[in-house]
Amino acid sequence: MIAAETVTVRAGDRALLDRVSVEARCGEVLAILGPNGAGKSTLLRALSGEREPDAGRVCMGGRRLSAWTLVERARVRAVVPQESALAFPLSVLDVVLMGRTPHVQRRETVHDEHVGWLALQAVGLSTFATRRYPTLSGGEKQRVHLARALAQIWDARGERYLLLDEPTSGLDIARQHEALSLLRRLAHDLSRTAVAVVLHDLNLAAQYADRILLMRGGQAIACGNPTVVLTEENLRRIFGVEAVIVPHPRAALPLVVPLSGNALAMEKIE
Repeated sequence: MIAAETVTVRAGDRALLDRVSVEARCGEVLAILGPNGAGKSTLLRALSGEREPDAGRVCMGGRRLSAWTLVERARVRAVVPQESALAFPLSVLDVVLMGRTPHVQRRETVHDEHVGWLALQAVGLSTFATRRYPTLSGGEKQRVHLARALAQIWDARGERYLLLDEPTSGLDIARQHEALSLLRRLAHDLSRTAVAVVLHDLNLAAQYADRILLMRGGQAIACGNPTVVLTEENLRRIFGVEAVIVPHPRAALPLVVPLSGNALAMEKIE
């Protein structure tokens, strides 16, 4: 697993994360939820090693993250950020092959290209391989970067870690479910894969996550099974909204229904 242990991250006098502890375990999907500014992206950057904690520590595979070399990390841990600023007219396949960089000695091999094609196939973009990346829509670009991350950890021996920050942004409803279904299959079918994903859609999280971490103000407020964590009280406390939780009509999971003319939300706007 990959774990934050009482991690604190500061920006000046402000704590972006305040003694947060959480585990992303192999064989499961951990969804990280919370309002804007809750510390979700900062937590993901701390877990990936992009942001060094001011206190506490991050461990991956039972070892402190700082004990891993950058190349060792990159071979087993891949990150999909919210935005990827890439303006060069590279082909889609070339962008995906960037994920193979930690595995390449001098240049990509036939095996690397094969992995790139398989990753594109996994996200439903195998016919896009020769398209120029800048010509794609925002949602298509997001799927390309998911393929790049998959290509990066494809050959990892032992545990693998996939960290994603709002991977469904810009995707239509069908593609959202395809992407999250893929992540769930990766975690469940390949039990050595741990997935931590930042989401905003509570119902998507309830449907695809094994555990949900609720954050607010840089703190971990609740973590556990969606049925336990997604309560009316928690939604009121963390998001400031009134909602009812009803059983999903076809699955054994909670369905969040925000109330129209939300009183708490209107009070905040006023």
